[in-house]
Amino acid sequence: MSVQTYVSTGDESPLAPLRDLALGLMTKDGPWRGAFVQQISPRSHDVIFDIGCGDGALALMLAAAAPRATIVGIDPDLSAIERAQTRAAAEGRSITFLQGFAHEAAHFVRRAAPTKVVLSLVLHKMAPIDKRNTLHAARAALSVGGALHLADYGPQRSVLMQRLFRTIETLEGYENTE
Repeated sequence: MSVQTYVSTGDESPLAPLRDLALGLMTKDGPWRGAFVQQISPRSHDVIFDIGCGDGALALMLAAAAPRATIVGIDPDLSAIERAQTRAAAEGRSITFLQGFAHEAAHFVRRAAPTKVVLSLVLHKMAPIDKRNTLHAARAALSVGGALHLADYGPQRSVLMQRLFRTIETLEGYENTE
């Protein structure tokens, strides 16, 4: 039995939007998310689970790309889920947001298993055992022939990138970003 190691990044803080803005600027949020949505290639018949959806930014982009697709965002942070719901309502998007841990993805499957499971900037926040459990849960949740899409930080190969990544670790916490 695994013990969940989720630790809030302080999203309930009034400074959370500033942290999110800083991370978005440092990671060039718009360009990579746009490319990621293209890679995911959402279609109207898709059921897409966005595991670790945070404030719903990617889920909203997926819904905009395929308005008839079923998008389900899952995140353990209730304040992030509330922000995601508010954003979706403001944009008139029909997206379901559920509070839960990534390793519980298979438990959220009701009538139809997802055709696509998406994890973006989630795995770097987890201990190795939780990474493994999350990937197993994502695979178990997928429908036959479904696809898993991952986007996260990779090794920082230059001294400059290592130093810049230290800033991200400072903002998100050092716990599991090593």
